Amino acid sequence: MIAHHCAAVVIACWALAWPCGTAFAQQRAADGVTINDEGNPVYSTFSLCAIDPVTGQSGASVTTRVPFVGRAVPHVRAGIGAVCTQASTMVEYGPRGLDLIAKGVEPSAAITQLLSDDQQRESRQLGMIDMKGRSAAHTGKNNNFWAGSKQGKNYTVQANIMVGPEVVEAVAATFEASEGTGMPLAERMILAMEAGQSKGGDSR
Repeated sequence: MIAHHCAAVVIACWALAWPCGTAFAQQRAADGVTINDEGNPVYSTFSLCAIDPVTGQSGASVTTRVPFVGRAVPHVRAGIGAVCTQASTMVEYGPRGLDLIAKGVEPSAAITQLLSDDQQRESRQLGMIDMKGRSAAHTGKNNNFWAGSKQGKNYTVQANIMVGPEVVEAVAATFEASEGTGMPLAERMILAMEAGQSKGGDSR
């Protein structure tokens, strides 16, 4: 049940077939996600961080080809906001980002602080929103095509290894279209993610 001033975490996962016949064995975590050379899990995904200022809810939704993505990418704290950390995923950026927001740091400044001494910043992707609806995202230039983000009223959507920008555009348009309908935030987010998936989602 989602109560007033609570955080709604919406996790939508679509499991796709693993590629066959690879020339080398990749290191994988327990949930099957690839581990990169720096030891970080790599979540190729699209995600949505959003709030509903009327109900005081915040939420994060994510879809990827790997099950159990909820252990790493989405981070939500009631009354504070939401963070999604993906691509070369630094899980600690979730709670650390929420701690900064809780101190009044705007999302854009919080992302700058998190990445300031990160040697792998160009492999990271982050999205963040606070309860004032201020949002920001970072897409490192080493994220694989297609990668990018879009921010709008009370949301940020970010993606990497997508079929194209139409995925992000579909998520954003669907979320915006449901504003003022009285629909719960969780349902609005699920519909938005389904719209992105219908455009092709993950390109693999």
